[in-house]
Amino acid sequence: TANWSRVIRPYAADLMETIRAIDADNLIVVGTRSWSQDVDEAAKEPLPSDSALAYTLHFYAGTHRDSLRDKARAAIDTGLPLLVTEWGAIEANGDGVADLAETERWMAFLRKHQLTHCNWSLHSKGEGASILRPHTPADGNWTASDLTVTGRLTTGIMRTWHDRQYG
Repeated sequence: TANWSRVIRPYAADLMETIRAIDADNLIVVGTRSWSQDVDEAAKEPLPSDSALAYTLHFYAGTHRDSLRDKARAAIDTGLPLLVTEWGAIEANGDGVADLAETERWMAFLRKHQLTHCNWSLHSKGEGASILRPHTPADGNWTASDLTVTGRLTTGIMRTWHDRQYG
């Protein structure tokens, strides 16, 4: 994988400069090594301070557990702004059974640290990450019976986010 200090950081800094020359306020989200899991490395050598800059974190509850939360916590403790641009309740390969207990642990972590997050994935592919059952129409007129286990879990989290106390 590409090195943060020698490859990713300089590339991201060049892109930031290019973006800021066009738009001073647009949000810039920067990834890290290991499918955006090495945010602790970025925290040790962050990009120049920018009020509209965040670093992305990806996790899959069926695979990523305390060790990744520890990396995220280390980054947060340094003040690094994180945004979870991809998470799933299943394994990192996009399949498997939803890990309900570990998803709850992740939601508690996200809530505690006030991290914005996006679930993967809104599609009807026949895999564990899919929110919709296979062959569900793309019209958006979905009912509970159109949702997979992951879909019911994810929509439940969205519907109750402000009502529940995670952790």
